[in-house]
Amino acid sequence: MKRQLIDLLKGILIGIGNIAPGLSGGVIAVVLNVYDRLINGIKDIFKHPIKIVKSMWGLLVGIVIGALISFVVIIKLIELFPIPLMMLFVGFIIGPIPQIYEKVKHEKKTFIDYFAFIFVILIIVSLSLVKSESGSFESVSPVALFFIGVIAASTMIIPGISGTAILMVIGVFTYLVETINGLLDAGLAFDISLIFDYGVLLIPFGLGLVIGMVLLAKGVSKLFEKYTRTMNCAIIGLLISCPFSIISTMIDDYGSQMQNYLVLNVIIGAIALVAGAMISIYMSGLEKKNEQM
Repeated sequence: MKRQLIDLLKGILIGIGNIAPGLSGGVIAVVLNVYDRLINGIKDIFKHPIKIVKSMWGLLVGIVIGALISFVVIIKLIELFPIPLMMLFVGFIIGPIPQIYEKVKHEKKTFIDYFAFIFVILIIVSLSLVKSESGSFESVSPVALFFIGVIAASTMIIPGISGTAILMVIGVFTYLVETINGLLDAGLAFDISLIFDYGVLLIPFGLGLVIGMVLLAKGVSKLFEKYTRTMNCAIIGLLISCPFSIISTMIDDYGSQMQNYLVLNVIIGAIALVAGAMISIYMSGLEKKNEQM
């Protein structure tokens, strides 16, 4: 039960990472040292559903809770305190870099290892330079929502890609936020008719999300099995470049709010940076202790 409670907390953080601007749920899973377990569980979910759900219900439930928290709370907090939250995210990402580097520190590197490291950095930095426009759709076809779900799944499985940023570039982030918030409001009001209406709109998106995650998880799992050292080098490049992505996205989206009480927020942000690093190191350490038990 203790492990599942820890998983629940980690899942919440991953769920928040899937929605919060500039963050990546995949990166959070890497930081918390649960990425491999999550990928392997997702790829086998249809083969051994009861076994997987029994062993991973904490992570799975936590991810859903974290995503809902992001929609309702985190996005509002970011609007109010962009600099402290930005620095908290950055600290959270960079904290475990030394621990992950230890995995490949003494291994002989090949050209492909260095290429993967540099390639990932270039991709993440390039994606962060794409200016996102949070366009709003009045409606999206079910087929389009299905493929948008597949795209969203890729941002959860492939570390370093911000789901929010990609959905903003496509122009459907606002539509999805409004639809999901509408479903939550309808649920709180026990309005069955509205729950059904919003639920029907989100079913194609959910199907695309689930199918996309399972298929992508299978591919990523095989890459880790065959090219462990190269994938670890890629992950190090990912964690080094992600702070640039977070800062760039936050400045792009909340630059004007950052000017309010700038000096005070920078001081608080510095504290948040250290706190984020310490939290991620501690949480990653908990997973290692669980593996040894």
